[in-house]
Amino acid sequence: MTLGELLGPEATLSEAVSALPIEGITADSRQVKPGYLFAALSGVNTDGARFVADAVGRGAVAILAADEMDAGTPVLTVADPRRTLALMAARFFGKQPETTVAVTGTNGKTSVASFTRQLWTDLGYASASLGTVGVVSPRGTKVLRHTTPDPIELHRILADLSAESVSHLALEASSHGLQQRRLDGVALKAAAFTNITRDHLDYHSSFEDYFAQKLRLFTELLPAGATAVIDMDSPGSVEVADAARANGLEVFGIGRTGEHVRLVSAEIEGFAQRLTVAHSGKTCTVLLPLVGAFQASNALVAAGLVIATGSSADDVLPRLECLRGATGRLELVGMAPSGAPIFIDYAHTPDALDK
Repeated sequence: MTLGELLGPEATLSEAVSALPIEGITADSRQVKPGYLFAALSGVNTDGARFVADAVGRGAVAILAADEMDAGTPVLTVADPRRTLALMAARFFGKQPETTVAVTGTNGKTSVASFTRQLWTDLGYASASLGTVGVVSPRGTKVLRHTTPDPIELHRILADLSAESVSHLALEASSHGLQQRRLDGVALKAAAFTNITRDHLDYHSSFEDYFAQKLRLFTELLPAGATAVIDMDSPGSVEVADAARANGLEVFGIGRTGEHVRLVSAEIEGFAQRLTVAHSGKTCTVLLPLVGAFQASNALVAAGLVIATGSSADDVLPRLECLRGATGRLELVGMAPSGAPIFIDYAHTPDALDK
């Protein structure tokens, strides 16, 4: 692939530079091989510009950076090199699953991604999920270092899943991943918002900044006409719905105040709960085999994503009875000699611990 093809039709390069063959791309100078493009990104702990000489010494034939520099090889300066790198990665690896959705929020992302994958699989689609517990696909589970991988790794995974004939993918969109442009270039059909509470303030400058990064999914990444699935009972839902509509998105509301899939009632039955759900003028009752009101929300958000991407609510909602909890998410792992149930849960925010 040439440098011009990587940058896309909007690039303004000389003919010679545009025709430069690119064998690979990386933001880690240690991974540079002859013919690679090196992205000199500024990070939290270091600046990639410090490693340009090392990258060139290893064979880099082009540099992507925010500032001009003398590197002895073509340097492409752009205002947002992280976004440019993500779009380049999408073009370099090419293939993606035909139907990809993303889910963001403080809590519930892993469960929603897992439930969405399970529902699609039960409907007969070759499906995968990607996030905190790794990449879960028909081939098994692969552990990841980050909830949302860096764009080069992410697009490599997307291409691999496509090669494995995976047609449907649900992925978690973390605030770090959204701010660092890791999901830019992913072709999304829909996205979901679960809730917003305090988290990651060791990284984000304020709660407002944290929320703004979540909103990027709906204001910048979802194309006009796509669907935003929102738990309308959750904190931040009104702001997300308003932002989604302003960006030309369809809003699909779930929950007790949701317009499209409305939770009429939830009755506890042992370690399950019987949900009465209204949709399209109909009412159905399902026995959700999961504990906790928040799991009812997660299950309905997942159902909303599956419905929003083309499946019938009549086919989707009864399948909630077959859901299995994600690993480590209020997971029933055994019983104490006294008969008390033992759960493992990932809760690590004040809101999650309270729930």
